[in-house]
Amino acid sequence: MREYRLLIKGKWEVSKSKQEIKSPYDQNVVGKVYFAEKDKTEKAVSAAHEAFSETKKLSSLERAHVLEKISSGIEKRKEELAKSIT
Repeated sequence: MREYRLLIKGKWEVSKSKQEIKSPYDQNVVGKVYFAEKDKTEKAVSAAHEAFSETKKLSSLERAHVLEKISSGIEKRKEELAKSIT
């Protein structure tokens, strides 16, 4: 069973609040997803603001390279990503 944790400030975290994900086909549990409580949400938003302060300093060429890496990663994992949403 897959477990979907929270990625906050570059680290995977769990929370008290979670929900099982069931297959619409046969209702078998296929995963578990964690929901962020207020403190984790605030931590994530704060981390996003910090990251934005750094990324806005990048040139458009540097940002393009980052986006190319993301695109390449998505392309390499497209089958896995497609299976995770079906």
